[in-house]
Amino acid sequence: MGIETMLDSVLNQLMKTTAIERQQLKIYEFQNDMPVAAYDTSLTQERKTPVLNNYFFKNKNIYVSKHNRYAPYPVHTHTFLEINYVLRGEVDEVVEGREMHLKTGDLLLLDVGCNHSIGYLGTNDLLINILFRDRDINIDLLNDLRKNQSVLYEFLLNRKIGIGNTEKYIYFPQTKGA
Repeated sequence: MGIETMLDSVLNQLMKTTAIERQQLKIYEFQNDMPVAAYDTSLTQERKTPVLNNYFFKNKNIYVSKHNRYAPYPVHTHTFLEINYVLRGEVDEVVEGREMHLKTGDLLLLDVGCNHSIGYLGTNDLLINILFRDRDINIDLLNDLRKNQSVLYEFLLNRKIGIGNTEKYIYFPQTKGA
């Protein structure tokens, strides 16, 4: 199987409608697909915003998933870092009260505790969620980023040493010709 055939196969699999998406497509309203164990209920009660915990990291360091389409996802936050990658199409998000429009190839890094919501995704929109704990940030990664004088370096270093970032997210738009 060639690489292009494999990529087409993965894209076709991601485009298939999931059970939650079928429910959302009927009523165009958010259907919660998270088990109760995925929420930090002590924080949710004091913040009035659902807080997703480390439920996703059982026996793994990174969790990757396709975001469900056909309904907006309500405001929430996490106890881990999240990358939203627009694989195909477009998506509107509200991040820390700021409206953002992401397009194919755009990437958004969300810090621990960053309030955000995700707008309606249509049939041809694919958003990939990549979740990881800040304990997975290691010195080798930071050194590699430092060498490139990356804004990401400062953001992740601040997480590692416990200094709060002034911004709770970093937006990386797709650059043409890159």
